[in-house]
Parts: sequence; structure tokens; C-alpha cells
Amino acid sequence: MNVSKMIENLTPLEQVGIILALLFGTFGAGYTASEVSQPQAVDELNNFDVFAYKAQEEVKPVMDNVLAYPTDNNLREANNYLKISVKNWESREIGENKELFKEYRIACQEVIDSIQAEESNSITEVKIKEMNEAYLKLNPN
Repeated sequence: MNVSKMIENLTPLEQVGIILALLFGTFGAGYTASEVSQPQAVDELNNFDVFAYKAQEEVKPVMDNVLAYPTDNNLREANNYLKISVKNWESREIGENKELFKEYRIACQEVIDSIQAEESNSITEVKIKEMNEAYLKLNPN
């Protein structure tokens, strides 16, 4: 049977209906194909460690700046940032590395406290080493 003859025998309304059905079928197939690849994206999000990211991208740069330029202003700002912003953020977040992050945050605060108290360089160096070790537990890369 000839398909073009069948189409010619349809009314214009039936032809529009067939065209719409074909279009929706095509879009539906594309949507279904995109759904198949979605679990990989979800797995990547599930493996994302918000605590490691926060430590690497936000806290560590602040601490690097404090260690490079330990001015009263930098120390005060970093201390306020850790004790207010980071601690509040930490209390709201959940995840398996929360305790490691807390250990790192506390170690950072101890470094700042040591510098502010003008403790001996050897004591401050020990605290910096502890802070770096806490960071490496959280971010082993």
C-alpha cells in the first residue's frame, strides 16, 4: 500500500494530528535518552565532598594569606571568618567529613590564636604543622 496515497486521503485535521504525534514522539525519545545519562551526574554529585571543597577553596586561601601577611587586621578578619561564618556554615552542613573539617577549622583557629598571642615560633610552627596535617586528612590530593 502506498503511504503517500494514505496521507492524501486524510483530512487536514488528521494530517496535523499525525504531524504532532510524530513531533512529540521524537521529543519524547530525546528526553528518554537524556534520562539514561542522568544517574552518572547524580553519582558525581553524591561523591562531591562539600567539606573538602570549603577547606580547599575558601578556608585554605584565608589561612595562606594570614601566614604570608600576619598583620593584626588579617588575623582579626580570619579569626572572625572562622569563628562566625565558617563555624555557622559547618553547623548547618551534613556529611561524612564533617568531623575532619571541624578538626581543620579548630587547627586554623589555634594557629591564629598562637600568632596573636605572640607565642614562640616553635610553638606556632607545631600548630601550623597540625593544621596542615588536618587539611591533608580532609584533602589528601
